[in-house]
Amino acid sequence: DRDGPTDSPEQEVITTAMGPLGHVYVKRKLETAEYEFYARKLVDEVKIPLVMIRAGSHEVTAFTPSGSFKLPQQLAEVFGEDHPFLDEFKEDLIRVCYHPNAGEFVIAGWSKGELPISFPMEYGAHAAMGNEETKGFCLMPMDAPLKPQTKTYLRGADLYETARRFLKQETLNTVASSDEFLDKPLRLISYNVHGCLGLDGTISAERIARVIARHDPDVVCMQEVDIGRERSRKMDQVGRIAKILEMKFHFHPAYHWEEEQYGNAILSRYPMALIKMGPLPRLSEKKLIAPGGTMIFEPRGAMWVAIEFRGARINVMNTHLSIWPQERIIQINALLGEEWLGHDDCYGPTVLCGDFNTIPGSLVYRKVSQRLRDSQTILKGHRPFFTFYGNNPVAQIDHIFVSSEFEVDAINVPRTTLDKVASDHLPLIVDVHLAENAATLNLKNPPLI
Repeated sequence: DRDGPTDSPEQEVITTAMGPLGHVYVKRKLETAEYEFYARKLVDEVKIPLVMIRAGSHEVTAFTPSGSFKLPQQLAEVFGEDHPFLDEFKEDLIRVCYHPNAGEFVIAGWSKGELPISFPMEYGAHAAMGNEETKGFCLMPMDAPLKPQTKTYLRGADLYETARRFLKQETLNTVASSDEFLDKPLRLISYNVHGCLGLDGTISAERIARVIARHDPDVVCMQEVDIGRERSRKMDQVGRIAKILEMKFHFHPAYHWEEEQYGNAILSRYPMALIKMGPLPRLSEKKLIAPGGTMIFEPRGAMWVAIEFRGARINVMNTHLSIWPQERIIQINALLGEEWLGHDDCYGPTVLCGDFNTIPGSLVYRKVSQRLRDSQTILKGHRPFFTFYGNNPVAQIDHIFVSSEFEVDAINVPRTTLDKVASDHLPLIVDVHLAENAATLNLKNPPLI
């Protein structure tokens, strides 16, 4: 242009754009007057609705067909007083223009009163910043792991964070030094997965893993899980679920016939050592005739692991007791005895959880309550949740009992459509943390590593 600067940068310019946002890079250093000259040319001759240049001290000069404006001070004059997200734009535009990889000119496809444009004609491209463009919607699974929201809308950063949490990119290693991690409670889940057989007749370990994953647990105690069984297509359900959740696991087969196994499992994201696993006593191995068909005294078992949690060793026991009252009594007596909870090595913070097949107030429940506390009764203001039958829960038979070293922060029994169809039980989720005096009480209970 003969009326412009004599040294035209025509051959020294690189332009990149995606949808309605782009950057213009100039290889040589421009004078202040040149920045304003070319910004005006882009608006007036190239018909770009908005061109922005850095003005120092995290301020931006914006050029539109209506004139030039200082941002963020005159943001409303560029985007309109009625725009619902002016505060967010203020931060976003400054961040974009001052990004280390930003161009000398930042171009955008929208400003107040102008026809919106998209630079490359891409599928899904739009003009990004107008009133109409902020009225989009997003279809997400009901169990998408969104962080708690205080606002009534979602931003791109929220969707990015949700996807990252779903893909488990934010693991313990990446957040271990953060204050948020140090304050994070230990999240326990007890879940009878019913051989991964849902109430819709579908067997799906992936669906069970999805139910578990959306709650981001630290320790998962599962009952009724299969390995190599004909009924579940010989799948290693424990290994499959643990792989999806990226957790370590131990499995105890209460039932073992040739290659078929069925029993309990404990999964952990923290270091874990197996202490003991074994069968629980039975009244008989004979079949008993009951109304509606033939029943048996099914083999039952328990497992005990030690988990390292912030320098403390925590005992976690998982079990599944008999459906027969007399058999449950001898089984809980065994668990309370010297081979399990009464063992010399079982001291300090301790958790006993599982499917007890008994409700609060029963003899079995009262026996356990003399040693440990039901997490659902010690959370102030909490009304205990039912966990069985999954589609229409009417009974509290899944329990998480904790020792006095723990305080309970939160309890949840989710009841989405997914939860109610994946198994005949609902997962019981409890957040706990070690009480202030737990470190003193746990001095002789060293960490695993």
